[in-house]
Amino acid sequence: MRKVDELQNRSSWFAETEIVATSKAEEVVFLSGEISVVDHVETRDESPARYVGAFFHNRNSPFDLQKDKHGETFGSITLHGETYLVRWTSSHKGQHSIVQSQSIEYPAEAGLRKTHFLNITTSLKHRQTRLAYLFVAPGNNVTEPQLQDNEIGVHVSFEINSLSHLVSIATKYNSSQEGVRFLALMALQKSKLVTSA
Repeated sequence: MRKVDELQNRSSWFAETEIVATSKAEEVVFLSGEISVVDHVETRDESPARYVGAFFHNRNSPFDLQKDKHGETFGSITLHGETYLVRWTSSHKGQHSIVQSQSIEYPAEAGLRKTHFLNITTSLKHRQTRLAYLFVAPGNNVTEPQLQDNEIGVHVSFEINSLSHLVSIATKYNSSQEGVRFLALMALQKSKLVTSA
């Protein structure tokens, strides 16, 4: 256990992240928005990192892994009698992530405490990797997210209850003009903004 703790403590010094937004509703905390999260990971040539992992956890219920009609893996969790889904995709065309659902018990102040994890591990592409995660509330029909990316940014598209959504993010931070052109191109292609109340 000590070696794992040392590795986790050491690896945390080599990662930088920023939480854009958080909210809490009925014992559930949402990071970076309630529906989608997009990770943009950049590596340098000398970086020893080969994989990126996303961990989602809770203490109430285990994650179940299932396959959709296209054979894609997704996660589900039942909380308070309702089923929530987790869907994801990456910028790796044709390469799937390694997905595990795990539960562990650990000592706590009043005996043992149990926690449940969904671990999504993806190999890193040279220079940059993009991943998108969707958190789906009960009663919603959501398609698998589609991700398109290039050196300047990323587009993630998906449908919720037959309503199309598009998330566009310019990630080339050292060239604001290219980023503006990347986002403006999407604005020209999408002349109508649809929202639901």
